[in-house]
Amino acid sequence: MSWNKHKRKINGKPADSVDETTENAELETGEYDDIEVLPHWIHDTVEDESYVTGYKVLPSCVCSECGYHSNSEKTVCPKCGERMY
Repeated sequence: MSWNKHKRKINGKPADSVDETTENAELETGEYDDIEVLPHWIHDTVEDESYVTGYKVLPSCVCSECGYHSNSEKTVCPKCGERMY
């Protein structure tokens, strides 16, 4: 496999080869059916102007599948058992 195997693909084509107007049209029509969203942790944030992004990312997080609130990332969600990516 190549080093860029993780790049996003849109309808079987690399995202780099799809022009912006096509991508916007697909967003409006909902043609992103072939993109799979993997379970992941969604970190809590706090607004803080001293950070470059304006937000401080906290270690506590929420499971994207079941909504379980955890005090830190884990490889598997303790509530639903999904493996996190």
